[in-house]
Amino acid sequence: MFTEIDLRYFKCFETLKLPLRPLTLLAGANGSGKSSVLHALALLHQTMRERKHRDSLTLNGNVVRLGSAADVIDQVRGQGFCEIGMHDDETEYLWKFTPTNRNASLAVEKISIDGEDRYRRHGSTSLRNFLPSDLLGNGKQHEDFVLRMRRLSHLTAERIGTYEVYPTLSTEVVPVFGRRRKRGTNVLVFPIKKPVMENLSLMNAEQSCLRQVEARMNQLFPEFKVELCPIFGSKTIQIGLRNNLNEDQLEPINVGSGMMQVLPIIVTALCARPRDVLMIEYPEMLLHGSGQSVMGMLLAEVASAGVQVLVETNSDHILSGIRRAVKDGLLSAEKTALYYFRPRTKSASDQIPQVENLLIDPNGNIDWWPEGFFDQFDKDMHYLAGWG
Repeated sequence: MFTEIDLRYFKCFETLKLPLRPLTLLAGANGSGKSSVLHALALLHQTMRERKHRDSLTLNGNVVRLGSAADVIDQVRGQGFCEIGMHDDETEYLWKFTPTNRNASLAVEKISIDGEDRYRRHGSTSLRNFLPSDLLGNGKQHEDFVLRMRRLSHLTAERIGTYEVYPTLSTEVVPVFGRRRKRGTNVLVFPIKKPVMENLSLMNAEQSCLRQVEARMNQLFPEFKVELCPIFGSKTIQIGLRNNLNEDQLEPINVGSGMMQVLPIIVTALCARPRDVLMIEYPEMLLHGSGQSVMGMLLAEVASAGVQVLVETNSDHILSGIRRAVKDGLLSAEKTALYYFRPRTKSASDQIPQVENLLIDPNGNIDWWPEGFFDQFDKDMHYLAGWG
């Protein structure tokens, strides 16, 4: 499991050390840095995934597109470089990056492993999978770290894509929904016959991914069904969806938009394996409040099955679902981390922390609620009641 992410001069953070748990929730005001945490992880994943031998970050790829080095390095207090550190159960990794090519890219200046410098730019050591090549093959923990980073799933807020047909990857793996990008299409694969982990499998459906996805979607959309129809003579497939007892299958463009937002989350979560990492931006998008609470409980259940989940959300219902899951014993309080992000203040000497760690107890209670942390409903009710 990834146990901490450290950032220095990365986007809006001068310094950040953020412990991670099996389920980590990031909440707070817009522009306060929640997405920046996910972007740091996504950049490492994207670089390891797309280029096996590379000595600079892939800033613009099929997962995230962050512009140039000037867009990534802290423009307020930065010192001309940035750092990304990752801790797992056994090892601490730290990458230091400096701009190259007129700020078009960020090259690896130095890599430290457990506090020891193991790579320097222009040295004799080469990189493979963004780590010193002499490390890989000499330690299972490094191979495992790379594997988990490469397998990371990042579902952004732009996860929807509704088309008449979808490309087919193989006879057993079918893309469901993806995002259009200038440099290609990201697709979400759907392993039709792959069994879901037993502790995530619902008893009222067969264990295959397809049927388990239908069963989970039924908790949000009654009578949900999906049909995958290969088009003869082509490498494409049509997808038919149904809910609310409609007799006919409908194309994705003709069903509720909330369904299109939820389906990729359900598929990715149920297809994950233990020790995989799943990052989700705004799982509440276009969901009714009750559905958001169900989604929060599902994410807690996925985390309890051994998948590490990082969630960026603005929904108090997602939080409530997680709190209910903790109270019901689906996920222990010790495996849950809640963070509240504030916009950075102008003064570096300001004592107000940019990120607050909130504690949750086994009954789902939160130790304190800072100003701005899911308190707008109370503020509005007080105003309407004439109390302020």
